[in-house]
Amino acid sequence: MAEKKEPTTTTEVMVRNGPGLNPLLLRAKFPKDLITKEAVGQFVAVCLTTGLNPFLGEILPMHGRPYVTEQGWLRLIEQRCPGQKVYDECHLGTKEEAEELGIRSSGWLALAEVHRVFPAHPEREVVFKDTAFLSVTRVRSADRHLAAVHEEPWRLALKTGRIRCLRRAFPDVLITVSNSNYPLLGTEELPESTALPELEAPTEDTDTAERSRFFARLREHGWTHKSEELGRLLNLPSVEVGAIRAYWLPNRSWVDANERIDRLEELIARGFTVNDALATVDMENKKVQS
Repeated sequence: MAEKKEPTTTTEVMVRNGPGLNPLLLRAKFPKDLITKEAVGQFVAVCLTTGLNPFLGEILPMHGRPYVTEQGWLRLIEQRCPGQKVYDECHLGTKEEAEELGIRSSGWLALAEVHRVFPAHPEREVVFKDTAFLSVTRVRSADRHLAAVHEEPWRLALKTGRIRCLRRAFPDVLITVSNSNYPLLGTEELPESTALPELEAPTEDTDTAERSRFFARLREHGWTHKSEELGRLLNLPSVEVGAIRAYWLPNRSWVDANERIDRLEELIARGFTVNDALATVDMENKKVQS
């Protein structure tokens, strides 16, 4: 009888045992985070529950808690909510957008957006938005051995913004694990002892999503804070940075601003030129105010 050959490579062990089931390999890969047998056992339990593979970078142990990476979130969403993520985008924001969010320090602002459809209403897309800000000060204070943070800080901001938005849009993919005694760790929840710089999230209010939507629609029209069209749309006396906050927000909301664009786009769809549509919106709003 031929002697049974034991697997010798990481891939062979993963195929035989499933993701994260070999304690020796796990402790060799994460020696600082999986010190005790108990820590290994807890981490293995989460790997089994989620089906995520630590050797593929989908889930990592970090300071006693598992951290689901960007690849891990995408894998979970694909497996547990197939076909429900219809749009996923994250980009760097402008200085003007940062100032509108109350950010005054220099750094990198990430604006993320995810569209999801639910099985009960497949015809309706639900939009989720979130942000992440990584300041220059945070990057400079990070450990010098984190080359990726110092060389491409903007990439970390984008990754964090995307993960936050995916977490907001698909919290249900981790309900079974989150209810356990071994909670998952998200990028925005990195403990202070970690070497990564802290990522700041602007204070949220009920208008956050509408505000992000408004600026996204401005970009679609090719307009900025300094565009004359913006001033005409919102009846601003000037179009410098901070004009919306100074002249629009004291008495109106971001929802009202989006309603203005809704009406403008409706007129353009009916054949109006942008100039005529702006004039019509302005005239209609003056009638309402009179």
